[in-house]
Amino acid sequence: MKKVIRLDKLKIVVNEKYITNINEDVFTTIIKNGQIVEYRYEQQYPYLLYIEKDLIEHELVIEFSGKILEDKYPMLINKDTIEICLENINKLAICHINVPEILLKAICIGSVFFGAMTYIGNGPNFMVKAIAEENGIKMPSFFGYMLKFSLVVLLPVYILVQLIFL
Repeated sequence: MKKVIRLDKLKIVVNEKYITNINEDVFTTIIKNGQIVEYRYEQQYPYLLYIEKDLIEHELVIEFSGKILEDKYPMLINKDTIEICLENINKLAICHINVPEILLKAICIGSVFFGAMTYIGNGPNFMVKAIAEENGIKMPSFFGYMLKFSLVVLLPVYILVQLIFL
């Protein structure tokens, strides 16, 4: 049986450039020193939806509950339904979220930067390990690699990349 992670609530934080055409009639506008610093939209019914565009931090926060899936709610939010959730926000006509670009960027960053933290992504590393050991160079075991390199080096890099790119 295939296990799928399912969520009833999800929060996405990305760069504010992924939202356009904000309907200022439904968004709350936060103004400081005569300048717009933030747009905020919040609803509780029929599902939780919170959208915040922070012009100072250049950040877009989208938070929603699984009920945004409407008929597909029993599936909850997972890798197969996240696009439907974001498209359903666009159908409200309160703003336009660039769904394909958000999803493409997430997939690209994950595969390019973090394949080495997966067993399959380590395939080339195993080949390099075998070649190095063949030439008399001491190499760590798989679990040694995971503990000494992946968690110590790659995990902080993952966090840094997330802060920079997303």
